[in-house]
Amino acid sequence: MRYVRGNHEAWIDIKKELDISLMEDEDFTVPKVLGFDDLDILYYPKFYEYQKFMFEHGNYLGVPSAAAKKQMLDEFKSGVSVHLHREGEYRHTTREEEFVWTILGCGCKLEMWYDLKGVPRHRSHWNHSFAIINFIDDRFETTTVRVIKGKCYYDGKLFDGGKKYQ
Repeated sequence: MRYVRGNHEAWIDIKKELDISLMEDEDFTVPKVLGFDDLDILYYPKFYEYQKFMFEHGNYLGVPSAAAKKQMLDEFKSGVSVHLHREGEYRHTTREEEFVWTILGCGCKLEMWYDLKGVPRHRSHWNHSFAIINFIDDRFETTTVRVIKGKCYYDGKLFDGGKKYQ
């Protein structure tokens, strides 16, 4: 598994900057605090690229398809990001290849420990989702898996947390 840093991990760096006892603590880092070593997760502080496919947190807010277009035009490659916490996609085809940028929902709780500009998180209109990305030679297929009320919907079926398909 791989983890690309996002803006929600900023509290770790801020706490380290403000707490003199943590400034020299080499174990107070995003991977250590979040336990990535124990979970065998590789950490990437900016992005991860695989076969010209970019995984990154993302930089844009707004309408999901417009944010996906801006992100794709920034990188001019295919990829996936999550900053918007809502789902969207943008496709651009040239004579040589097709570019696709997918924006996924978030994986965090909707009732977060802070409010965004005074709007309680349960009214934030965030979506939960993740992606399954299959690479076939230099081509890929991206499938968004929606998580609704704690359950995953994939391939037209409800998946109930690893127990069975219904």
